[in-house]
Amino acid sequence: MLFLPAITTTLALLSGGQAAEQQAVIEVATRWRPPGLRIEVEADWLGETHVVPLTDDGADPADQPRDNVWAATLEGGRVRALPLRIAVAAQGLPRTVIAERLEPIVSTDARISFALEHDGRRPSARRVAIPAPPRAVQMNQVARLAMWAGWGAMAFLYVSWLVGRALDER
Repeated sequence: MLFLPAITTTLALLSGGQAAEQQAVIEVATRWRPPGLRIEVEADWLGETHVVPLTDDGADPADQPRDNVWAATLEGGRVRALPLRIAVAAQGLPRTVIAERLEPIVSTDARISFALEHDGRRPSARRVAIPAPPRAVQMNQVARLAMWAGWGAMAFLYVSWLVGRALDER
């Protein structure tokens, strides 16, 4: 029992006393760019509220300039879940919260992606796996469909040519 305080003091000094650092990259993909668009994330990290603006100018290390994916990096102690709110504001549009959710954090460098859409009345955000602007995703699907249709047409023409050749040889 006499050595218990000495052991706990030694362990506390060796451990450094700080929790491991963790970071989360928040990404919002959108092609909607009204004048004065501002996107920000509000996160409650270990009891402290952090409000961080997202950028699309390359200022954040996680951001590529002008790629229609707005990004911000949040850092802090280890957490398992992160309460997030995504808000937008623009000229003629007051600050509006478009997404509010509790995100599970499973690694020390989490990426949390949203797609921002605007139907003409009110913007909305949905959680996505890959931060691609909505129209880019649709164009990718159209390109894939066109490629398979092209291969189908080539196969049909080849089989038609083979059948025509076989009939000519009779």
